[in-house]
Amino acid sequence: MYFSFFPWYVAANTYKESGPGASFPMTIFIQRQHASFLPCHAMRNKIPTLCPAPTWGVRLASLALLGFLAVFAFASWPLDVLHITLDGETIFSAPAPLGQTYTTRIIHSLERSPVEDEYRLVGGSIWTWQERVQSHNAGLPFGPPPHGRFYSATPWMVVEGGRQAFASIAYRVGTQDLGHNEFRFGNGQWYSLYHTYAEQRLFFSLKRQNIFSFSWKPFK
Repeated sequence: MYFSFFPWYVAANTYKESGPGASFPMTIFIQRQHASFLPCHAMRNKIPTLCPAPTWGVRLASLALLGFLAVFAFASWPLDVLHITLDGETIFSAPAPLGQTYTTRIIHSLERSPVEDEYRLVGGSIWTWQERVQSHNAGLPFGPPPHGRFYSATPWMVVEGGRQAFASIAYRVGTQDLGHNEFRFGNGQWYSLYHTYAEQRLFFSLKRQNIFSFSWKPFK
């Protein structure tokens, strides 16, 4: 919709009598109205030259401009990206929308039972969300953390919450016999870290990027 931000004038009741006994020309009556936010299509009916109808070229150019601005806004919109690095080199990266999860899993060296740690990615930080165990022995958790809870969900015993957040996490990978470390992003498949990165220290962190600077990099 087009608008005019100028006052406009409408001439009305303007006519001139002629012939015998004709009176003098009638005074032109001018009505002044302020049209600070008057739609242009309303003015077009009064004074077409003041507010001409847009051509199809103008309309198409306007649509093209709006489309370009929409694409530019989408492409430059910031998003959080999970990065896993080794010696400063990114070995894994993936977009992390609000609440995205990733999970690490080990085989406990004494209990020989699985232990899973689930993290949530929120507000540029990595939050501990759940630790799932199948035994209470050998230093494994057996109660709720502060601001959290402890419950059973067969076959797991779950420690949930705790309100711990980190900008980055250093993660030591073990071997096939000691640790058996695995990684899963969201509900994807498990990746055996111990096959490729045994006895290495990996760093998990979130970085804010846009689509132009982001590249998805899965594990090889």
